[in-house]
Amino acid sequence: MTWNRRYRVKSYIQSAAIHAADQRKLARCHDTKLLSSITETQDRSNIMEPENLDIESITEDRRKAIEQTIQVISIEDLKSLGEKLFPFLDHPWRQTFFEFVEEHASDTFYHATTHDQVEIIYCPAKEKGMWFTAG
Repeated sequence: MTWNRRYRVKSYIQSAAIHAADQRKLARCHDTKLLSSITETQDRSNIMEPENLDIESITEDRRKAIEQTIQVISIEDLKSLGEKLFPFLDHPWRQTFFEFVEEHASDTFYHATTHDQVEIIYCPAKEKGMWFTAG
């Protein structure tokens, strides 16, 4: 083997060794970053408060919120609430909502909102109501 060829082989082996060492360093660095991102994710999950799944307490909280927020609502305000709740013409409840309002335009309506953004509409003359969540 000639000197030039030996030099190229030796140079190739050295660059391969350096490349392998760099790859190991990158892998360790990546593992460290991955581990720290997993730890951060776990830390974030500890921040989230558990959801209340007790239906009786949810119902009681909603009842209290309704008592605090119930008020008479005008037909104009009811229509504007309908536009806010159902901004898209193809929403499945939009037509039902506006038909109900138009059919009972001479009656009194009541409106309330709960702490978890449930909108409640009630017409005592017809003993009918509707409830919606925004979005």
